[in-house]
Amino acid sequence: MRKLTRALCTLLFTALIASGCSAGGDPVPVATGLLYVLDRANAAVYIYDNIATLDGAQDPVRTLTGENTQIETPTALTVDPRRDILYVADSTEGEVFAFIPGSEADGDIEPRRTYTGTNRLISLYYDVDNDRLYGADLTDFSIRVWDGISTAPTGTAPNRRIGLGYPPSAVFVDTQRDRLYVGDPGTSSVKAYDNASTLGVNNPPADATITDDTQPFVFVSSLTMNVPNDFLYVAERFNPSVEIFNSVSTLNGSVAVPTDRSLEGDATGLTLDMGQVLFVENVLYVQQSRTQIGFWDSANTVTGDTAPNRALTVNPASLIVGFMVDLAH
Repeated sequence: MRKLTRALCTLLFTALIASGCSAGGDPVPVATGLLYVLDRANAAVYIYDNIATLDGAQDPVRTLTGENTQIETPTALTVDPRRDILYVADSTEGEVFAFIPGSEADGDIEPRRTYTGTNRLISLYYDVDNDRLYGADLTDFSIRVWDGISTAPTGTAPNRRIGLGYPPSAVFVDTQRDRLYVGDPGTSSVKAYDNASTLGVNNPPADATITDDTQPFVFVSSLTMNVPNDFLYVAERFNPSVEIFNSVSTLNGSVAVPTDRSLEGDATGLTLDMGQVLFVENVLYVQQSRTQIGFWDSANTVTGDTAPNRALTVNPASLIVGFMVDLAH
């Protein structure tokens, strides 16, 4: 009986710790899902809580901006949800700023760390499992990589450079298959490179050059994937649409293939100012215009002239250049 009582007490104590109610401590915050939105015109990051309910015109709950932030000409952002770090790329001095904890960033605060050694990072991708930050450097014609960035001290430059020989417009990494995808406006294609985790040479040959046989790419503004299902989503700005390829990792060499699905038409709200696309847990997030982000549920099957289930107008924004979702906070 004594052993049973002791076991029950242990279970109760463990449950109290898990609920954040033990020993008079502060309750563990409940994750509501955060949306970070980067505005180049206002040199600001707007932060929204409760992402699942965002709809219509709304003000952010927090705004990261001001002289101390060092954000002057921001170009891209991404998030490490596991370590709660917000990364913001800025082209003024070719730096990346790390705000920690990102979920609490607000006002005119200084970044915890600053990373150097780049020019104009037009797109960022963070590999949360391997702690790698990839940046598409538009001026340097390269992909810059920081391995182990979360523990790298201030002033650390990228430890790898993947020279491309063309100005990249977007970057994404399939971490499951170790494949790097890069938008190449010069050849109106998406290029794929194997061994992304170790690649660090000048002008490696692309293992695949993918073009759209149905509607040729003119400007690939962003890339995202459903990695487990091997779906690639390509934001095509000139013909405002999201082109979707299934089994993309099986494409090799120079291939022109029709898309398996396409999100396009008046009902989508996509404009010539469309930008980033992001797939997170079967929701497709798309920057539709300079001030609006649309949310499509059932992203694994969405297609055609389909309106978003919800659309957020970022009230203070003038020129959105990136956004990121963090469901861990």
